[in-house]
Formats: sequence, structure tokens, C-alpha cells
Amino acid sequence: MLRFYKTKSGFRAVNWLFLMTLLAAAILTACGNSGKERDSLLAVSDSESLYKVSIDIDTLVERHISLSSVMKDSKLIKLETSDECMLGRVQSVQIFDEKLFIGDAEGTVLAFDMDGQFLFKLGNKGKGPGEYINVTSWYIDGIKNQVVLLDNAQHKLLFFSGDGEFVSEENFSSVYSSDAVPAGKSQVIFYNDFNHANRDTPFALMVYDLESKEMVATAFPIEWVEPGSYLSESPFAKDGNNIYFKQCHSYQVFRINTASNTGGIDIQPYFEVDFGEQNLPAGFMTKEFDNKRMDMVENEIYKQKKYIRNVEYDMTTDYVLYSFSVGRNVFYGIYSKSDRKNILFNGTKNDVYHLPTFGIKLLPNNMAYAVVYPEFVYSARESYLKNDHEMPAKMKNYLDEVAISDNPSIIIGKMDLN
Repeated sequence: MLRFYKTKSGFRAVNWLFLMTLLAAAILTACGNSGKERDSLLAVSDSESLYKVSIDIDTLVERHISLSSVMKDSKLIKLETSDECMLGRVQSVQIFDEKLFIGDAEGTVLAFDMDGQFLFKLGNKGKGPGEYINVTSWYIDGIKNQVVLLDNAQHKLLFFSGDGEFVSEENFSSVYSSDAVPAGKSQVIFYNDFNHANRDTPFALMVYDLESKEMVATAFPIEWVEPGSYLSESPFAKDGNNIYFKQCHSYQVFRINTASNTGGIDIQPYFEVDFGEQNLPAGFMTKEFDNKRMDMVENEIYKQKKYIRNVEYDMTTDYVLYSFSVGRNVFYGIYSKSDRKNILFNGTKNDVYHLPTFGIKLLPNNMAYAVVYPEFVYSARESYLKNDHEMPAKMKNYLDEVAISDNPSIIIGKMDLN
């Protein structure tokens, strides 16, 4: 197996043309293996084990799976609602220091206890220390026991303790990034947002050293990347020392291992979904998006269903959760790495709590979560009343306790297909 390590030599300038992606549940870029090392470039090595799923879209059928069949020992957490802790659409959830950290689409990150009581908010909007303008992502640094916010408007990382106390901030004015993930004790891997890609460093990934305060390596230069459009969620997933990187309009997930014996960083293809002839051709999304081009995308992807688009992924120790679009219909898959079992479906039935549930997403240590929005529960109630059907008792109990304008509820459980 070839390994490529970070260096501190300068970058190579490349003409900028970076149409890339940001989602995330979930994907990634299939990129070629150059077979040689470049200055300050992390290349992709041969894979020792590539998990692969082949899907024939002509055999897909509509199927709803029950929540109890994939999530065990679950708990419904009704989040406290007050003027201090109002959440918008939930973008990400993490469990850290026996607390539930929740980030929404507005860039707010709030902490609740495991019973849903509000604890604190991380930072405030502003331009001072510990303040942000636009938080595009956040992560848990398990080594430093900190929660870190990325403010891409002010080009800085804000570090908070597990109790919400502001610790420090790090400016990185030379980088425009919409996402980041910790890599070892002193490094951060930035994702180079294709909307504002750095012209001097046109790479998908950039490794920044917090101690030397400089960019020390890059990965996935433009000529290797199959560009795409927006990702709806983070291009990263993390579990232990492994970081999983994902982009749109490609069908591979790459594992970035930051704990090799010699201190290097290894990148390997890790998981792939193959749709055969329905895979997007190389370079399909790289041409200029003029009216003719968009008409072709509309026709070939949405109407003819000729190609599969928007493959998204989420990873944990034993499972891969992925989704893909066939025309305008979204399908989901759960893949078990241990027994290579794969389940395909296009909806989830909440047979545990009998509440409309918004998706399933993965957490480290084979945990998973799903979101319940009160407005959807109230809409379901109207449907029951309109059709003169009896509401499930658990739905009635939920409506007795939760108002339509209340914060969402979170279902936490163990991912288990057995």
C-alpha cells in the first residue's frame, strides 16, 4: 500500500475551475489515483478493502422500513422551548460530554442535557472574540475536549469548552472554507467550498496546522475531482481516527486516516455505490451551466432518469447510510460492513413513537438519530381527523405536551440491523 505524507513545501498554483459540492446525510468524489506524490499534496493510495454496492435502478421498488428494524433502545427527547433556545431546521446533532449539541440551518449551536433541558448557546453574533457572523459548520474535537465553530465570513475557528465557555479563536485569512474537521492533535482539514474556491490553492481539501499556523498539505486537486453541485450536508463524517470525505456527483467515499504510525495521513477509497450505466459520465457536471446545459441536465437526469445524481453518505463504525436520487425520487440504503448486508428503502415508518420522522442520521459509535418536527405531527393529526381515523395513543400524548411552534424532538438510539 502506498502512503503519502504531509510536507511543508509551497503550493502549486492551478487555474481555478472548481464546481464542487456541499449537501450532508450524505457524497463523495471518485478521483483518480495519480500514482505519484506532488509538492504539499496528499494523494490517494491503493485501497486494502473497498466496500462496494451495485444497484440496478430498474429493480427498485417503493418500500418503507420500520424504525424499530434499524434503531434499537431508542429514546424520544422533547427539547425545551423558550426564547433563548429556539431552533430552526436541524442540520446536525452530536453527543459530547453527556450533552446533546444541536446545530440548525441558521448556524446556531445549542446544548441540551440528555432529557432535553436547555443548557447554553455557543457564542453570539458579532465581530469580537468568541463571536461569529456566519457559522457554516461545527465539530467536536475529542482530543482537546472542545466544540469548534467555523465562521467562514470572518475566516476563523472558535473554540469552546464542553461547558460552553469561550477558549480561543484561530484566524485563517488565506482560506475560504465552508466545512472543517479535526485531524490529529494540532491539525484541521478544511473543505474548499466550490462557490468561493481559493484561486491559489484550488484543492478540495487543505490541511492547516494550528501550531505553525500554516497550510501544510492539500488533497484532491481540481483535475482529479469529478465536480458536482451543492451538497446538502457536510462533506465529512468522523468516527474515531477515521475521517470520511464525500462529494456530490461521484459514487465513492474516501477514508482519511490521521493516525498512521509515522505521523502521516493516508487517503484510501473506502465505499462505493455503482449504478452501472446510470453512473454520471466523467466531466458531466463540469461544463458551463448555460441554458442549453441546464436543459440537458433537466432532461437526462430528471425526466429520462438516465443518470443517478446526488449520492450522499453518512458513516459510522459498522454502518454506511447513503441516499441517491432517481429522477426526483429519493431512495436510501443502509449497509452493514460486518456482514455486507444492504437494505434499500424510500421511507421510514415510525412504529415506535407513531410520529412523522425526518430521516435517520448516524452518530459515532454506531448511534443514530432522527428528528420529529411538531408541525408535521399536527399535519398528521389533521389527516387523521379528516379521514375519521383513530390517532395512535402515543401521537395523542405527544400533542398534549408539545405545541405546534415548539422546538423539534430528537430520537436517539443504537443502529442495529440484526
